[in-house]
Amino acid sequence: MRFSLTNIGKIAQADIEINGLTVLGGYNDIGKSTIGKTLFSVIKTISDIEQETKETTIEQVEQELTDFSVKIRKITGLRLSSSVETNKQRTASLGRTVVERSGFGFFGKLEVLIEQLRRDFLFSLSENTDIAANISAYISQFRNHLSGMTSFEDNLIKEEIGDLLNLLETNLTKICNLEQAERYKRVFNRINRSLFRGDIQNKKISSDAKSLILLKDSSCQIEISLENNSAKSFFVKGSFPFQNVTLVDSPLVLGWLSAVGVPRSQVKNIFGHYVFDLLNKIRLSTTDSYDAVSNTQKGLVSDIGVVIGGKMYYNSQQRNFIFQQGEMAVQLVNLASGIKTFGIIQMLLASGTIAANTVLIIDEPEAHLHPEWQLKYAEVIAQLVDMGVYVLVSTHSPYMIEALKHYSEKLQQEKITNFYLGSAGEYGTIFSDVTQDLNPLFELLAKPMRRLM
Repeated sequence: MRFSLTNIGKIAQADIEINGLTVLGGYNDIGKSTIGKTLFSVIKTISDIEQETKETTIEQVEQELTDFSVKIRKITGLRLSSSVETNKQRTASLGRTVVERSGFGFFGKLEVLIEQLRRDFLFSLSENTDIAANISAYISQFRNHLSGMTSFEDNLIKEEIGDLLNLLETNLTKICNLEQAERYKRVFNRINRSLFRGDIQNKKISSDAKSLILLKDSSCQIEISLENNSAKSFFVKGSFPFQNVTLVDSPLVLGWLSAVGVPRSQVKNIFGHYVFDLLNKIRLSTTDSYDAVSNTQKGLVSDIGVVIGGKMYYNSQQRNFIFQQGEMAVQLVNLASGIKTFGIIQMLLASGTIAANTVLIIDEPEAHLHPEWQLKYAEVIAQLVDMGVYVLVSTHSPYMIEALKHYSEKLQQEKITNFYLGSAGEYGTIFSDVTQDLNPLFELLAKPMRRLM
């Protein structure tokens, strides 16, 4: 499958093939990670559209209701200030300082109604009911309760609250009634904001230049155009070949497990969508899940166990990852980063996450590995490809590149293995196919040592 980026991040142009093993090389800060994150965003949007749409809708509904509550608070606050001042004037001549505060009780009742409205909507979303059909019913119920409420100031603000209810109904209807293309756009933009903080377009180009993302083969075409760092259009045609996608960029992610208890939207915004995604996947790797590993994956799980001398899994009682080394259970904080690096792949296999027709994106796996283990890791990657997993790797290591080339040839994967070199251009990075001649890639990686010598 061809994956093409035009004017995305640091990249001016990249045309790469995702059909087995794809390897990206080049200097730091040229856009290798951008390619991986963008691919994750696109595949995640398509493969998890229902779940992602639900989460996005929940976030937007909650935000609308929060804004509604704030606006009502402002209206009643202004009215209360006026009423309090009037009461002060009325009681001054009598020498009294008592201030009528029944208006606060009125707002308190409104808050109860807003909270009930929020629960009704979230229940509809969680139960997969037709929330769009319930919007008018929920708003009407709110109006009925409002009409029966009394206070010294209610007649002054009920009309304004009615206007706010009209606006709320309109906004919620828009949120919950989107065409499929709009759903894709909304989900993609949400993931984009998480991964790139909404800063995905090339800054070296003119403001009217196009930023495009294309994922295409004979059976499927996805085309996304971007404007102002958001998807302007999202076109999908055909049968999508990928079932899932996982992005791994550091074993340090294992130490962020406590963040899973934080609300989903906050975790994704703070750590990035892919971190939350990865943590939830590897939490499925329990001691029992290793017994259920398919025969296809069992050999690779065992091979990784031999390399690191044990197996890693999630302990739900301790709410932490454990490394089982024989009879000894080792806590996460006492593990070398290299063991964690292999352990993540081991747990993804044990959880059933990476399998045929899934995509695994690995960013600089060599960062925490001794050269000998870099070669072992490359062998694991080649074995994953042999299982039908599509793997995209970005790397700076000549050991990793040479080993990936060696094992892809050993497993006769040459036709589905591609190497690319990123080079700086006037308007950003250009990625070139160097599969037939890796010398330019090795020359680039050898320059620092030659300069030192």
